[in-house]
Amino acid sequence: MPNETLATLASELGSESVVELIEAYLADTPARLDEIAQMMASGDQTALRRAAHSLKGSSSIFGVHAIEKAALALEIAAANGDKSNQPALFARLTELYPAVQAELQQAVAEFHAAA
Repeated sequence: MPNETLATLASELGSESVVELIEAYLADTPARLDEIAQMMASGDQTALRRAAHSLKGSSSIFGVHAIEKAALALEIAAANGDKSNQPALFARLTELYPAVQAELQQAVAEFHAAA
């Protein structure tokens, strides 16, 4: 059974639309993580803040709270120019993503099975 947030989205938008949104998130997130890594390496805190903000927002849509929280912390660190904990926050994002990816792929399979 998809998480409560996904179930609510499906009731509002329809399962097919939610599946499309999930698939877009899964396709986009690795590139977004790469972008975050590049912004950290370049030291561009403004672009890093925007990239982290975007990841936070897209994760919140699906109830992916662990990534949402880590992205928020990275967004705040970038906004404050605090580079000291950015590597740890990025490491946390990359640790969390595979489990989130698997969970969302399972949700897609369940939506397809229910159709």
